[in-house]
Amino acid sequence: MKHGVLVEDLREFKHLWEEAGVFQVLQESGELFFVPSNWHHQVHNLETTISINHNFVNASNAHLVWDLLKSRLVDIKHTLEGVVGFTKEELIEQYQ
Repeated sequence: MKHGVLVEDLREFKHLWEEAGVFQVLQESGELFFVPSNWHHQVHNLETTISINHNFVNASNAHLVWDLLKSRLVDIKHTLEGVVGFTKEELIEQYQ
């Protein structure tokens, strides 16, 4: 495990948890758990589970979301350059 590399299963490194400040939470049915923005975390389900997640923008990550949106706009514009002037029929034929 190198510095900066996320491991596939953190449980394989339990001997390092205390030094790294890792903590474990057992979430029961019906409970909510808040993971702050930019926190690395892993989830291991003990049984078949339905998980409902919600990610949101706040002051700690707004700049990252803005950068992502700007980069995606550039990607979209680049893609559209290749189809400018196509008729509806040509677009349908191109993307089927």
